[in-house]
Amino acid sequence: MHRHFLPLALIPLFAAGCSDRSEQQEAPQNATPPQQMGNAISASAPASPPPAIPTKAGRVMRNDAALDFAYKWPTQAASISALDAWLRSHAETQYREAHTAAMRDSAAMKADGFPFRKHALEQTWSTVADTPQTLVLEAQGYAYTGGAHGMPFHSSIIWDKAQEKRIGIGQFFDLPRFSRLVTMEYCDILNRHRREKRGIVVRPDSNDPFSGCPDILKQQIIPVSLRGKGLDTVRIIIGPYEAGPYAEGTYTIEMQADGEMMRVVRPPYNGWFAAP
Repeated sequence: MHRHFLPLALIPLFAAGCSDRSEQQEAPQNATPPQQMGNAISASAPASPPPAIPTKAGRVMRNDAALDFAYKWPTQAASISALDAWLRSHAETQYREAHTAAMRDSAAMKADGFPFRKHALEQTWSTVADTPQTLVLEAQGYAYTGGAHGMPFHSSIIWDKAQEKRIGIGQFFDLPRFSRLVTMEYCDILNRHRREKRGIVVRPDSNDPFSGCPDILKQQIIPVSLRGKGLDTVRIIIGPYEAGPYAEGTYTIEMQADGEMMRVVRPPYNGWFAAP
């Protein structure tokens, strides 16, 4: 199978108009006085509807001595009331749990006579697919709890617009069939990325713990739209310590959806992928 992807762009448009005072004509003597004419027009013409207020992106920001917290989501998600409510609730839950842990750590450090290192939690959702059927969000996050370094993390949401609910990747794909279909290609692409980062060929049969191929079903699997017409690509995100040491960071594998991959989509979602 051959894989590729394309970018998108947006172009704004503007318009303006003007009038020429010289085109105005003198009113006849029996004409309705201007102020009365204005009143008549106001009484007969329907009121113009107020301009629509653009939906703002959502965010929850908190900062105190224990925790820096930031949670953001895009306008596409904020404009869907049920999804916006879920994200806002999730943000509050994440904040409450992280702040409780930070306060507990602060008290423990003080009791033991050690300096407390302020915790941090950031999570930013971005739109990776917005089609008539679905809105797919990918989150990039970072958590720091006082150690040598923080940890990046990723998550995703697949929103069914018709049913107005979140669905899991296991509801979308027949995952055992998906794994059998794409694992070989997934491992080949991963090893190419490893070779680029390490400068050496990766031997899967070596004793290096970071030479094996991590189970694809334990990674983030996200259907995305790179061409903007429908879902067309599957993105696999592998976090630190899964495929390589922390210094190698996150690995991102992308595979273009073809006819074979579409056959492992569960029946309710068959039409969500664009034809290859």
